[in-house]
Amino acid sequence: MSGDLFYRLVILSAIQIRAMSKLIHWTTPFSEMNDPSIGVMVASVNSTHDCVSVVVAPRGIDEYPKHVISFGESVAFSSMSESYCPDLGITEDMFPKNCQGIYSFKWIDSPWLKSYETGKWFLPGVPDDGASEMQLCHYILFGIDNIVQIVTASEPKIETVTETKTINIKYKV
Repeated sequence: MSGDLFYRLVILSAIQIRAMSKLIHWTTPFSEMNDPSIGVMVASVNSTHDCVSVVVAPRGIDEYPKHVISFGESVAFSSMSESYCPDLGITEDMFPKNCQGIYSFKWIDSPWLKSYETGKWFLPGVPDDGASEMQLCHYILFGIDNIVQIVTASEPKIETVTETKTINIKYKV
């Protein structure tokens, strides 16, 4: 059994069927790299919401290039070990066809999005007039070590890192 197939079976064994939901491929420089390592960084920069960044190491934690994804202010996020992960509500039929070996997705109708959509006006920079066109997006990354989910209205920025780099994290208390 290939590592990719085994990995998918491990994920699917930890989740239950949820009808009428859909994942779409989120195209990234690493979306088709097998078994990326994924870690999360959280900071508070003059905000009431956390600023979430993710480090993706597509070839393993000690190999370059790596990618730092800045999601900006996020209303929800999680990072869970893929081993024995709790129910995510994702089933095999929710994945796009021919997505074998793809590890980055947008969950376009997730329960998280449905929950936050009616209150998105509380996000910084969103007018409190109820007429905002700002769209929240639920990103999900499947890593060999972690499964990471982020809900944000910001467009993620991806930086490729080719050598050791120090990232300073600020947290306002």
